[in-house]
Amino acid sequence: MEELQIITERVDDVPLLIGTMIKIGLVEILDNHIPTHWKQRSLSWGWTAMIWLSHILSEGDHRKSSMKQYINEMRNTLKELTGQNVSEDDFTTDRLANLLKYLSLRSYWVAIEQDLSERSIEVYELSTELVRCDATTVSGYHQGGEKSLFQIYVRSN
Repeated sequence: MEELQIITERVDDVPLLIGTMIKIGLVEILDNHIPTHWKQRSLSWGWTAMIWLSHILSEGDHRKSSMKQYINEMRNTLKELTGQNVSEDDFTTDRLANLLKYLSLRSYWVAIEQDLSERSIEVYELSTELVRCDATTVSGYHQGGEKSLFQIYVRSN
């Protein structure tokens, strides 16, 4: 009789995050705009960024160095959610630094942002017959004045 192997992984909100990013096409958008290198590992930049972003959002931890442990603890879940063979070698600090380098280049980022906006922003035609303006109360420690951004208005009774 074959021995049963049980694997337990804490998934939290990762399926929701990854599902949403897949739905908006984040992987395809990033893969369309970030160039691949002939020596690049099999996991594309889009999948790498999406898995890293799900880690950042779920764990509240943006450190590149924490990805090795995260991948080891979530390998089966990530494979099921993405259909990709996920390895800790896909998330080395050097590889993630290269991804950040691409994302920081204005020429890539503008195109990525444009494609992402086209897929994720919806515009609704709203009625203009009724408009509500809500006053916001704010507190701050600012010097007011005629040329200041913060104006002080005193209502006289």
